[in-house]
Amino acid sequence: MRCATLMLEVMEITASRRRKTRAPNNTAWKHFVAWCQSLGLNPVPANPWAVAAYARSLEGRFKPAIIRKRIGELTRVHALKTRKRLA
Repeated sequence: MRCATLMLEVMEITASRRRKTRAPNNTAWKHFVAWCQSLGLNPVPANPWAVAAYARSLEGRFKPAIIRKRIGELTRVHALKTRKRLA
């Protein structure tokens, strides 16, 4: 009985962590899509030059570590949506 209770606790913690890590992916992706649409670009499939331009547009507002994280999140979401890597 104790083992089952412990297992349920672990599963709940894991599920909550997944929800927390999934949220930034969606946020970064939504921001990229909005940026692309504002310039008349197609976000899917994304061209590498568009991703580079997006990263440059973030330079004044975010630190390099945050920009790297956002681009990494974009790469993962893009791969899931298109089954293609961004470069």
